[in-house]
Order: sequence, then C-alpha cells, then structure tokens
Amino acid sequence: MIRQPFKLKVGKQLNVRYGDIDPSEMNRVEIKSHTNNLTESYVDDGICRTYTITKKNKDGKHILLDATHGYLCIENHVDDDTLIPCYILDWIDPDNKTEVKKMIMKLNINRKNWRIGDYIKSHAKDIRGVFSLMAQSLKDYKKRGLSDGVIVTCYDKQSRSHQEVRSGDFIYDEGTMKPFTDKLLKSLAEITTESNVGSKKRLPNNFNREIAERVWETVDGWNYDYDRFVKLLDNIIMQIRISISNNNLPGNCDAVDDWYKNIAKQS
Repeated sequence: MIRQPFKLKVGKQLNVRYGDIDPSEMNRVEIKSHTNNLTESYVDDGICRTYTITKKNKDGKHILLDATHGYLCIENHVDDDTLIPCYILDWIDPDNKTEVKKMIMKLNINRKNWRIGDYIKSHAKDIRGVFSLMAQSLKDYKKRGLSDGVIVTCYDKQSRSHQEVRSGDFIYDEGTMKPFTDKLLKSLAEITTESNVGSKKRLPNNFNREIAERVWETVDGWNYDYDRFVKLLDNIIMQIRISISNNNLPGNCDAVDDWYKNIAKQS
C-alpha cells in the first residue's frame, strides 16, 4: 500500500522582541500565585522553553498562544528589546479571536490548569449567548458557596465532564430551560449558604452537583412541568435540612441516588 504524501503544518522558530508580544484576552484570567511561583523559577533557571505565538496582527503584535504566565512572570525582569525564543504558528489568524481561542484551548486541553470556569469566561467573549449567562452566574453564585461544577451542571445537566461546554458546542434552549436553571441555582445557593455558615461545611458541592444532574433527569421525564419541579425542589431542600440535622446526608454517588429517588417518588 502506497501512502499518500501528507504535509504537516510546521511553525518556525524565531527570537522575538518581548515588547512585540501580547497576551490574548481570550486566554484564562491570570492566577497571581502561579505567576509569582514562576517568577522565582525563571529568574533562577532562565527561559527553558519557547513561547508559542501567532504571526503579527494588524497592530504589529504577535499574540501569545501558550505560556502566558511565563510571559507575565518576567515582565519586571526584561525590557521590550529583550529577545524571547518563540515558535510561530503562522497559519493562525491573529486578528480572529475565535481562531486564536481555539488554538489556545487545544494547547491546554490536556493540562489541568484550565478549569471549566476558564472555558466559560473565554467563550463568553466571542460566542456569548449562554456562555455570557453562565459567566454571570459564576460571578453571582460562587460568592454564595457554589462551585463552578455545580453552576455549570445547573445549565448543561452533566455532573462531570461538561465536554460540550468546554468545546463551545453547548446548545441551551434559554426560553425553556432558563427558569429551571435560575430556580435551581437560587435554591442550591440558599441551602448551601444556610448549611455552611461560619466554618461549618456540612453541604459539599459534590452533593449539590449530583442532585442538580438528577433533578434535570426528572424534569426531562416530566416534560418540563415547572410547578411539579418547584414542588420537587422544595422537598429536596427540606430533606437536606433534615439529613444535615440528623448527620446522615449521603456521601457517595449510590447513596445520593437512593436518597434522591425516595424524594422524587413523593413529588
């Protein structure tokens, strides 16, 4: 069998002025502690890897696709004319935010440093739509005790991978689903705040995430009967209070499933 010739896309190595490189607004928000830790390493050991960048954009800047924290950690230790070893992906359009974002995510997809909230905030800048709603919910409900995972589950009905949210392919019927999402977020936030007052952490987010997924399964089966959903949610909140009071809130997936099914049957 004769293999057809295949031409790989190959970038080029080039030393680029530090001042000619710009981080992308499509990247995740800087984590200051990570930058601070890297500064010590870079100052002591030097730059040990290239920076992945685009060709120049319309403003004459190369957009940084990878090693953003590595770029930021040396800004007080170099000047604009310092030459930085770079790998240029010249097939990426630096003025196309979505194209830049997709490459940033590809370069980070198998790394643990991008969390689900980072994907949402980035998608909200170009896709907008449901991702803007989710980004606002992150702002509103994280301060009320809900984790990113719980908040996203209240939108996409999945308690784990959130793959379609990560990829930007998530489709959300706002007209049908948003009233349920809003009520679910509000109710879980209220009981979490109530249960975890002070230093007490009696209602873990992994429990909330499991409950949110199961509620959505039930709502789908009920053909989005909102009144029935509200009754179910009220019963869940009441039983959470009772279980916490009796110190028998279920702690694993199977126990949560049994606990939830008993409530759903009565709703």
